[in-house]
Amino acid sequence: MEEDIECNCSGKELLIFVCSGGCNVGQLANDAARQLSAEGIGKMACLSAVAGGVSMAIAGAKEAKDLLVIDGCPVQCARKTLEKAGLKPTIHLLVTDLGLKKVDDTNYPQEMLTAIKRSAVEELRKRPRPK
Repeated sequence: MEEDIECNCSGKELLIFVCSGGCNVGQLANDAARQLSAEGIGKMACLSAVAGGVSMAIAGAKEAKDLLVIDGCPVQCARKTLEKAGLKPTIHLLVTDLGLKKVDDTNYPQEMLTAIKRSAVEELRKRPRPK
């Protein structure tokens, strides 16, 4: 039945996969990805579809030129989920690398949102592009 359902998880340029954990750094990762997508920097894709083995989502990710993964903490669930499906992130960011400590709360300082978005854009600018 999966073949009958249209998947919007494909993209030719940049797909963004993100942790959406139940703590501050997971929520920050998710909010940053949503804003990057809204600003046209990339397109959010469904990590759950990849984890569930949805063939259209995996094929769409394989077609993308770049895969940006934003994980909240060093457990790196988003990166590991992609790799388990045979997908390699082009860019991988960890929110905790920016100095925010993981706590069991969904609040975070707003300046951290700007910092993770800035880090994503800087890493995207560094990646090699075909001529």
